[in-house]
Amino acid sequence: MEASLDEAAPIRQGVVVARKGARLRSFPALDSDIVGGLTYGLRVLCGEAVDAAGPGGTTVTRRRVLAPRLGWVSEKVLKFSRAERAVGAPAPAPAPWGAGADFPSFRCC
Repeated sequence: MEASLDEAAPIRQGVVVARKGARLRSFPALDSDIVGGLTYGLRVLCGEAVDAAGPGGTTVTRRRVLAPRLGWVSEKVLKFSRAERAVGAPAPAPAPWGAGADFPSFRCC
């Protein structure tokens, strides 16, 4: 049974950080067919996340990969950009010298 695409899930950009790359599967289940692989350092677009049954009764979070190929990978092999991890985080504090003020000057060399 194919998992339905969650239209409300945000599309996120990630990078494959597992040195050996990632196995791309046809469905979220860990025993589904392997449809390809993703190499280390490859940028991918991801959609929804689902929990799948893992070994020993554990759960593994799986992410739907939308590009460059379609499939599912374990979320642990991906790293998302800092901006995407900060969604919902408070805005950074303003600079201590205030808006419109001269920046501190530093002499180099």
